Amino acid sequence: MKHIEAQRGRRERGSALLLTLLLTLVGALILGLTVDATSLLWVRSNAQTTANLVAAAVALEQQRNPAASQEYLVETARATAALNGYAHGVDSAAVHLELAEGKTSVLVEKDAGVYFLRVLRPQPVAVRARAGVEVPGAVKAGL
Repeated sequence: MKHIEAQRGRRERGSALLLTLLLTLVGALILGLTVDATSLLWVRSNAQTTANLVAAAVALEQQRNPAASQEYLVETARATAALNGYAHGVDSAAVHLELAEGKTSVLVEKDAGVYFLRVLRPQPVAVRARAGVEVPGAVKAGL
C-alpha cells in the first residue's frame, strides 16, 4: 500500500509547475490579443474621424469653390488626411475620393500595426473607414 502511494506521489511531482507554465502562456496570449484588439479599435476610430474630417473639408471646399476640379478636390482630401496622420502613399495609407451628384464620399485605408495577432494571421490587417456628405445646393436669400 505504501509502495502505491509513493509511486503516485512521484508521478504527480512537477504537475503544478507544468500547469502554471501552461496557464501563464495562455494568459500571455490573451493579454497580447487584447492589446492588438485595442490597437485595432484605436486605429479604426482614428480612421473614421479622419474620413469624417476629410469629407467635411471637401464639401466645404466644393461649396466655397463650385468650379473646383476633381483633381483639386482629391488633393484637398489628401492634404486634409495628411494633417491627421494619413498621408496618401505613406505607411500603406490611402485616401480615395468619390464624387457623385451632390454627394461626396471618402474612403480612408491603412494597415494597422498588430504584433501578437501575427501568430494567427501573418498578413497585415487593413482598416477602412468611409464617410459621406451631401453638398448642399445654393441657398436662396429671402422668403
